[in-house]
Amino acid sequence: MLVAALGLAAPVAQAQGADAAKSDEPSTLDIASSFPSTQPIVGPAQTQLVELINSMAGSSLKAKLHEPGEIVPTQQYLSAVGTSTLDAAWTTASEWASKDSAFWLFASIPFSRGPEAQLAWLKYGGGETLFKQLHMKYNVEVLPCGMSPAGSTGWFRNELTTPADFKGLKIRATGLASQVLRNMGAEPQVVSNDELRRAFETNIIDAAMFNTPALNEKQGVEEFAKNLYFPAWHQPSTLNELLISKKKWAALSRQHRAIIQGACDIITLRQLTEAQAQQGKVLNELIEKGLKPLRWSDDILAAFRKSWEKTATDLSANSEEFKKAWESYKAFAATQKAWEDYSGSR
Repeated sequence: MLVAALGLAAPVAQAQGADAAKSDEPSTLDIASSFPSTQPIVGPAQTQLVELINSMAGSSLKAKLHEPGEIVPTQQYLSAVGTSTLDAAWTTASEWASKDSAFWLFASIPFSRGPEAQLAWLKYGGGETLFKQLHMKYNVEVLPCGMSPAGSTGWFRNELTTPADFKGLKIRATGLASQVLRNMGAEPQVVSNDELRRAFETNIIDAAMFNTPALNEKQGVEEFAKNLYFPAWHQPSTLNELLISKKKWAALSRQHRAIIQGACDIITLRQLTEAQAQQGKVLNELIEKGLKPLRWSDDILAAFRKSWEKTATDLSANSEEFKKAWESYKAFAATQKAWEDYSGSR
């Protein structure tokens, strides 16, 4: 089902004929990354993306991966690709949410049904059209290109049993989750990944929302916050994207475009499955170190959902693009409810 949702067949079939389009001078594609190549899950994914493009294209196209900030600062990737200063960038749409809150929804949708639902909406529910239209405003081509599965809500010093426990809670949170928690009385803090450990040590924060267990492990925060709460209501899945300069995209042959599209589809599948395979192993290791995995109570999950719905309503009032994307996803999700209720997949 997942392979079909990704739409792999057509791009890969086209890519197989790419050798027929070789020129004397190979095309080049410099790809700047938002993530260090050493970072779990996303690091291997971006490396494999470049390897796939080069393998399928042979000598006719040479892609090269650049570490974060090697060419321009990561926060400038969207504008740099838009002006053709960069050929391409592998990143997440949430990086551009300061420009339009709609970008958040094209990274992750709170309380959505996970990777399959997000991909189905993108590929067959109108989501990808809106995704491309939003990026087109910034003069870039964009491809869905990689996805991570759900992780956890995050790490907490203390157990929380009621929605009232969030009042005054100092929590490292970003994006939509930050707004949802603020509505519940929490005090979201801006703390970089590199500063998480120190923030716990110096009591700047009481909790931290931070990706998946496989990524959390490298930070060592489990020494200070033994309670890891599930589920990841704020990020049931997270989409990566490949930004490509319109000038570069136009210069590529049809076969090269198909190769890049096919490579992105393959990386989406690989990244999802590799991350899923790592989670159980890492969580077991953390439990052995004294971690306490917990699930939120029904009352707290209901409070999260209520706060999210208010956040979505507020953002829809302030961004037409957010409103279009949110209403599109809700309409598509409604068509899937009966299937999800009766198929036994949930």
